[in-house]
Amino acid sequence: MMTDYPDEKITNQKFIDNAYGDVLIFGLGIGLIVFPLLDEENVHSITIVEKDPELPLLVEPIIKQYDTFS
Repeated sequence: MMTDYPDEKITNQKFIDNAYGDVLIFGLGIGLIVFPLLDEENVHSITIVEKDPELPLLVEPIIKQYDTFS
């Protein structure tokens, strides 16, 4: 389960710092990992695999709002 607590951000920072090219994420959680990845110049695309078909529908409009590169 993903949270927005500072510990979660610290845990994910190494992944964000090392992300490049086409990034594959298994499990959307609450989608917070996507936002710092959108700011990474070396990240070309982000693909998310999520087993709950409703979750991406809830988070997608918020992510698209910040995705200036489509």
